[in-house]
Amino acid sequence: MYMNGNMSDLELVNAAKTGDLQAFDVLVKRYEEKFLNVAYRTIGNRDEAQDVLQKTFLKIYKGLPTFQQRSQFSTWAYKILMNTCKNHLSSLSIRIKKFFIPIDKKLYNQDGDIIPFQMEDKNNSTKKCLKAMKKIV
Repeated sequence: MYMNGNMSDLELVNAAKTGDLQAFDVLVKRYEEKFLNVAYRTIGNRDEAQDVLQKTFLKIYKGLPTFQQRSQFSTWAYKILMNTCKNHLSSLSIRIKKFFIPIDKKLYNQDGDIIPFQMEDKNNSTKKCLKAMKKIV
């Protein structure tokens, strides 16, 4: 029934609203590549873009009963995609802030003493660089 691809988005949405998973699967296949490209361009990481895409289609499926047909399905679905991307980037930003320590923040040990910031230079890169620069000058 759905193999010929002649059904409009609206027909597929109406079928999916009645619980027809094949109709929804056609919609997913119709927009999957386009939406993945948008998510990848927005997020910049293919694996995370695929996660966002999955979340997006789940939100679309759960939201089908609320789709009022005031706009095209593609417009409505695209808005859900962009909001999901925005939420993902926001949560990523929060995770990054928790992971990194601001450079101007002082760290304290258990005794309350300030711990000096010191970068580890396992390969003595700094010394090698300074030595090479002295040879040039």
